[in-house]
Amino acid sequence: MRVGIIGTGFIAEVHAGALKACGHEIVAACGNIPEALEAFAKKWGIPREYQDYRDIPLDSLDAVHICTPPNTHYAIVKYFLEKNRKTETGKLAVICEKPLCLDLKEGEELVKLVAESKTPFGVCFHNRFYPAVQKMREIIQGGSLGNVLLVHGSYEQEFHIPPLPYSWRFDAEGGNHLRAVSEIGSHIFDLLQFIIKDSVTEVDAVFRNRKEELYRDKSGMLWEEKGEGRLPVPMQNEDTAILRLEMQGGTQASISLSEVSFGKLNHMDLHFICEKGRLGWDNDRADKLWISTEKGSTRELNLGMQPGYSDCFREMFADFYKALSEGNVSAMAKVSEAYENEKVCEMCYLSALRTEKRKRKEFLIRHYAMKLLEGEHTFYSECYHSPNRNADGKMPVSTMYGLYCKEPRSYSDFHILSHEEIWHFLEGDPFTLYLLYEDGSIETVTLGPDLASGQVLQYTVPVNVIQGACLCPGGEYALYGCTVVPAFTEDCFKTVGKEELQARYGEKKELAEFFRWIKE
Repeated sequence: MRVGIIGTGFIAEVHAGALKACGHEIVAACGNIPEALEAFAKKWGIPREYQDYRDIPLDSLDAVHICTPPNTHYAIVKYFLEKNRKTETGKLAVICEKPLCLDLKEGEELVKLVAESKTPFGVCFHNRFYPAVQKMREIIQGGSLGNVLLVHGSYEQEFHIPPLPYSWRFDAEGGNHLRAVSEIGSHIFDLLQFIIKDSVTEVDAVFRNRKEELYRDKSGMLWEEKGEGRLPVPMQNEDTAILRLEMQGGTQASISLSEVSFGKLNHMDLHFICEKGRLGWDNDRADKLWISTEKGSTRELNLGMQPGYSDCFREMFADFYKALSEGNVSAMAKVSEAYENEKVCEMCYLSALRTEKRKRKEFLIRHYAMKLLEGEHTFYSECYHSPNRNADGKMPVSTMYGLYCKEPRSYSDFHILSHEEIWHFLEGDPFTLYLLYEDGSIETVTLGPDLASGQVLQYTVPVNVIQGACLCPGGEYALYGCTVVPAFTEDCFKTVGKEELQARYGEKKELAEFFRWIKE
């Protein structure tokens, strides 16, 4: 096969070595750093160099390997798939490093494009090609151990213990909102799917960082300690994670991940607890599989010479290209499987985010000694009542904190204030104000941090306007402030019941939306 490699970093070196070992010809290399590109091409005897993948003549290739950072995968993969879609014969095979991409919508589009273009496509989850992993799959699928009840395992590395070079892995704002989960957890997710042939349906995740902030020097190195010329770099994606997964068939999995484990270069272990036995594997002894089918005994199955990291890539590419030449299906991960893997990663992210929001919400309730306001159903804490008096003898202003929660459910039921009320969004998720006017019209205003989408940070409700508020769908909590002018008093507040609202405003969709949310 005539192969082009896009990328010149560590993983591109692994691909080049594996391809050479399989007897394939690397005819083109592409990279955006001229010095690195030149050195890479020279090392592997690659005749042609390109700084833009779009300049590579496609008729000079049979396959392309994409070995670039994940936030570039979508655009590069799409380019070659679009080219394949326009040709009926001579389809270019595409092999992409994992993860497929970082955005679910992009991943879904690539799945469709692979099918439409009929592109031979594989994603590099190399751990499938350890002989012990394939033996575990054979045993599990053979059914001799019965259903898989429980999986527990871990994946540990020490790569992200400083000092180390800053890289795209730490760039959460550039799309890498995950680190340990997408880099190493994704390998375990793939093995679960590959061995059990089942999909993950539920995730509980907790993330934690060894350090919340590192320091970057002028050369691009990250350090734990402050120093002259070192700028702070917030750690906005996780370097450790604890995960609980549930699979469609009922299997439970408990997984721990760490990229800051001292003494662990690249260690993974997996244990399958089944109805009729147990399987265990550890990549420090990748040639062995531990099997138990009776109480009090474990036997060791030796699968030959111990394979290594590079060996798996060689076997993966050999399998892919052999299947391609024979018209068979490779054991390499398909684009649809890589997309499902991407969805599990995103489920982990959202679960961890919910966990962090729950902890934050609970902290806010404790910190501000909030109570549930009877009649209105919101958590609140009074902040300030002006000690002064205006000409009418009233305090001119008062302020309070309020908190809306998904659990326990809290919101502002419909009410009227005879004083002006100024709402302030403070933190958390967006929420919607429902404003009901005398003329029968209803207005909605969303307070939140996304100003570009039309959300606002502050809004003043005029006197005697019926108002209610609740979280937007999908939200966990919102902290807000209210300033009442003149100050809040009990006689300025009046609740408005559902029957009165329906009599005055009918079955308008805004009211239905509000009452549906508070009942969910």
